[in-house]
Amino acid sequence: MKKRKITWGDKISKAKTKHYFCTIKECKRKHAGRGMCQIHYNKWRKKYGEKKCTIKNCIRPYEAKGMCAFHYLKNWRRNK
Repeated sequence: MKKRKITWGDKISKAKTKHYFCTIKECKRKHAGRGMCQIHYNKWRKKYGEKKCTIKNCIRPYEAKGMCAFHYLKNWRRNK
């Protein structure tokens, strides 16, 4: 029995596969986070979800313990 190749836009039952699609209407891309594809997730993150580093004058996104990856690693290395 040959398996049928699945293409973008095919409707797939959630019970049959772990690959879900973007929940935004008219979007057929595979989901990446929060039920949205990478493009829609990035738009959401820029508008609502992204926290900034707490170090003064740093505009990098938050990674851990209130700091961006750069400042977190710098602090971790210093306190090692």
